[in-house]
Amino acid sequence: MSTSPNIMCRLFELPLISSTWEFIQNKYRQQKEQYPLLKYTLIVPEQTTILINKQFIQPIYIRHRHKVNDVDTFLCHQLETIKCYCPILQKTKDQELDKIIDIDALYYLLCCLKLLILNDECLETAAKDNRGFLTYCLEKLLVHHIWKILSLGHDHLNECCVPLLLHALSYESGKTAFSAYRYVMCALEIQLDTVISDRSLIIHRLSKLYLILLQQNKQQSTTAKGVFSWEFFLNRFDTLSLESQINLEESGDIVSPQSIGGFNTE
Repeated sequence: MSTSPNIMCRLFELPLISSTWEFIQNKYRQQKEQYPLLKYTLIVPEQTTILINKQFIQPIYIRHRHKVNDVDTFLCHQLETIKCYCPILQKTKDQELDKIIDIDALYYLLCCLKLLILNDECLETAAKDNRGFLTYCLEKLLVHHIWKILSLGHDHLNECCVPLLLHALSYESGKTAFSAYRYVMCALEIQLDTVISDRSLIIHRLSKLYLILLQQNKQQSTTAKGVFSWEFFLNRFDTLSLESQINLEESGDIVSPQSIGGFNTE
């Protein structure tokens, strides 16, 4: 009869846990092989752990195996429920854990970029010595990744990103890269008009971007005004007005909807 609770076997059958445990074991063996002194230092703790398990833990389990088995059965049933609510357990470490972003590391990296770009003027040097490299950095790296970081929604990251983005716009290649993201704004506006359930979230994100841009660029607020322009509000009111009129048309209260500009939509 096995003296190992079944829940442990079930846990280590999960891809996330098994792959992580295998990674830890490999790292542990590599460190021991790389540092002979560490290897010999760990001999006593390893042997002590084996001895404790054999002389204390296993006898306790055998004496109380009926109670332990009841708990084990309960945990196994609960594990199935947990697997349903946590599909990440069915993926390996490489599939999921490597995708996790270290926000603190990202923040300090952005701080370093600010020092290099805004204080040491490394982009200015690149503009003089290697314009092709500058274009590549702005179009393929800096602007593209800054927009990705802004989408994470962390205020302290945004405070670093906005000055970098505004500085990038002072270069022609930076403006070219930034213009591509206007299509993102168009996509957000389309989603705002067509997906009612997403409206509050999109408005929240846009207002947050507006405030950040306004705070970081107080003297020249053109970039911030581009987020919530009069055209933006006019289009949104037009959409809301048409939605309301369509409901009235369906109830027979009006003949045909009209836009705010007075054009018949039929």
